[in-house]
Amino acid sequence: MYPPSTWRPWGRHEECTALRDVSLTIDPENEGEILAVLGPSGCGKTTLLRVLVGLVTPTYGAVYINGALAPRKPKEREMSMLFQSSPRISHKTVAANIEFWLRVRTKLNKDERTALVRKAAERVGIPHLLHKHPKHLSGGELRRMAVAATILVPQVSTVLLDEPFSALDANQRNESRMLVRELLKETGRTAVYVTHDQEEAQAIADRIVVMRDGSIEQIGGTYVDVYRNPRTQFVAEFTGGCNILPVHFVSKAPRNVSTVGIRSEHVALHKASGNGIPATISDVRFGSRSAQITLRVRDYKIVAETKNETWAIGETCWITFEKYFAFDADGKTVCQTQT
Repeated sequence: MYPPSTWRPWGRHEECTALRDVSLTIDPENEGEILAVLGPSGCGKTTLLRVLVGLVTPTYGAVYINGALAPRKPKEREMSMLFQSSPRISHKTVAANIEFWLRVRTKLNKDERTALVRKAAERVGIPHLLHKHPKHLSGGELRRMAVAATILVPQVSTVLLDEPFSALDANQRNESRMLVRELLKETGRTAVYVTHDQEEAQAIADRIVVMRDGSIEQIGGTYVDVYRNPRTQFVAEFTGGCNILPVHFVSKAPRNVSTVGIRSEHVALHKASGNGIPATISDVRFGSRSAQITLRVRDYKIVAETKNETWAIGETCWITFEKYFAFDADGKTVCQTQT
């Protein structure tokens, strides 16, 4: 898909551009890859998935699968999609819900479907719930039912996941991520996983794509690669823990630099004055592995991450920067400098 793709939202009369100049390739040689599409709400992530699966037809451009133009009907694309809130048949049992998707996607007979339902339920840990109805299940159990019906259905080569665990609590999200990654790797299925959660993208993905305002901002390798080498100021900020400051906070910056970005872990705090910048500690938050220190330097707020837990609110310290990203006026990364 190259030119803009527009659509008319329900209840609105004007068109909006949902995707713009999107070109994305998953190499067939990387079969089984988990690609995370990371971006803020409203950036076009879900629309991209709907175009891939065939639920939305792009205004321009096309989707290709294995080098051939994708079939028009979604059921012919060998894809399955796990939505934020997956549809379920409330008056039927868990077993019947999973079997429904087998009937839709395969030509298996009744006995084969029953055996596969049992096998899928056992793999996701819900065989004891097959006789129950969805209304009697917890949020985590409903997600496992949806995972069984989405990932473990035969004749599916690609799985699309649209923030499937956003409604679960932290422990259930972690368990569900691990389960989905295990299942995808076991089955060797390629996946496109949409999320706005940096931690989720880091936990599940082999490769990261960052989106912004309907366009791809950066296609990277692992989350760590994107975190360490952001191509724009937006990517540096969105991947977490980056202080954006005027260029005068650093010395010897290139001429075309407009702002600099300093990761919180690259802000060093010192008790004694020296060549550093004087700052006042306005907040201290302790975590399991480090302390997050909020500092005030004149009208600017700077967040530092340190393992030293001896700092107190109201205390004066001096800060230096170990390294920083330099951005031009267009927000593009000019260089990465170590001080």
